[in-house]
Amino acid sequence: MPELPEIETIRRDLERVVKGAQVLRVQAEDPLLITPAASRKLKRVAKAQTIDRLDRCGKVLIIGLSGGWSVLQRFGMTGQMYPVQAGETLPPHTRMVWHLVDGRRLVYRDARRFGQTLLVRTADLEKTLREECRLGHDVLEPQLTPIEFAAMLEGHRTPLKCFLLDQRYLAGIGNIYASEILHRARLSPLRSASSLSRKEQCTLLRMIGQVMDEAVAAQGTTISDYVTGEGATGGFQSFLRVYGREGERCRRRGCQGRIQRVVQAQRSTFYCPECQR
Repeated sequence: MPELPEIETIRRDLERVVKGAQVLRVQAEDPLLITPAASRKLKRVAKAQTIDRLDRCGKVLIIGLSGGWSVLQRFGMTGQMYPVQAGETLPPHTRMVWHLVDGRRLVYRDARRFGQTLLVRTADLEKTLREECRLGHDVLEPQLTPIEFAAMLEGHRTPLKCFLLDQRYLAGIGNIYASEILHRARLSPLRSASSLSRKEQCTLLRMIGQVMDEAVAAQGTTISDYVTGEGATGGFQSFLRVYGREGERCRRRGCQGRIQRVVQAQRSTFYCPECQR
């Protein structure tokens, strides 16, 4: 958390308000966020440059600078990024500040400090995302064909939930949405990825797109820390069917099951044992 819908919401918000803004200077001193060498280089290459694009791959926000450099921002568990107006006090846990020529400041704050900032040449961006960040197919990009998805699942004995969380295959799905996707697809998170029939594969692929599209439309899910690029909370938490609902009645019409929680790969998985057998 934040996952793809949250980062896409932040990207869209920041694109509206800071794209085209000129950078005065960047403060980035936290060694857990960015290495000292990269921090010094970022200060040098960002000065007087323009933020000319806001992109995203999976859960990674990409800030493109006019001078041929790009900043990759991972948000970890509690990362937030939004503009602060001139004269306003910086929020607690601010780890990085982009000072803009017009007086605004674009802040990255992170209470638990699990985020990471990388500086790369824009020409090397695709290679970095693929090889260093190890990101696979972005789930909001043109959807995989059923044949491509079947090939991706083939031979994987890992549980379905764990497969969905593996960013090397599908980039952007995190813990919350993996549980929601599998519930809508009526698939047990405990089944192996390679055990699905062709029909089940097609259903799962369709539900991945449906859940992610709906979550983006709702501006993401706020459970604790996430806020949009405008500092507001998301709205998809009101539509969660299984996540965080252990012991409660399944929301699928006609189902009498109750939501259970199990731990997979040190993450909580929520599912209905009645309709996700």
